[in-house]
Amino acid sequence: MFELCEQKCSLPLERERVIRLMMSFNEPMVAAPHHAVQQTHAYICTFKEDEKVSVYIYLYLTTEKVGLMYRYLEEPSSEGSPTAEDDAVQFAEDMGFLMDDLRFDVLLISQQEKLLATIPMFTPIIPNIQEEMPAEIVEVVPEVPIEAAEIVIEETKAVEKQSIVPEEPIKATEAVVEETVIEEQPEEEKVLEQKTEEKVWEPERFLSKFRMRAAAARVKNNKV
Repeated sequence: MFELCEQKCSLPLERERVIRLMMSFNEPMVAAPHHAVQQTHAYICTFKEDEKVSVYIYLYLTTEKVGLMYRYLEEPSSEGSPTAEDDAVQFAEDMGFLMDDLRFDVLLISQQEKLLATIPMFTPIIPNIQEEMPAEIVEVVPEVPIEAAEIVIEETKAVEKQSIVPEEPIKATEAVVEETVIEEQPEEEKVLEQKTEEKVWEPERFLSKFRMRAAAARVKNNKV
């Protein structure tokens, strides 16, 4: 007869203590106590405990990822009890499992270690702490709206902090002088220009003088 071990959910990962190991090669839908119906995997292990040997049935619920351990109540002999193992196989088959002997004793040591590392029966299942812990309450403090007057004051303070150097205004007299400055020609250039103007020959002016002289001469002769 097997009884649910409420305080035990795994076996120590010690290959020297494993005598026989069986595993189901199917995952039937099983309604385990206090759990919903779901696909389940089964393991049967004959295990050394101090000076005695115990037979365990391990049911692994694949959806919830939870393991349930059943232990045979009667104590088998030191070499194991065919009756306990047969009862374990019968117990599993009644739930729909098809059990297979893994022939653990004929495997190499490295193969035994790798096999045990993949079986959840020898790996304690650590619950997800994040799922169990209540969600942390975050207090949201509403922001105080900033009034328009405060914004104006802050802007004026920023303007006051800036050091603005006013530009010196340009005097009107200076601007006029700069605009009306005319380069004066030297006196020597003026004299040269006057001399060149006098030397210019103008035929009309010469003829008019000649005619005036001729007219004056005729008047003088007529008087004589």
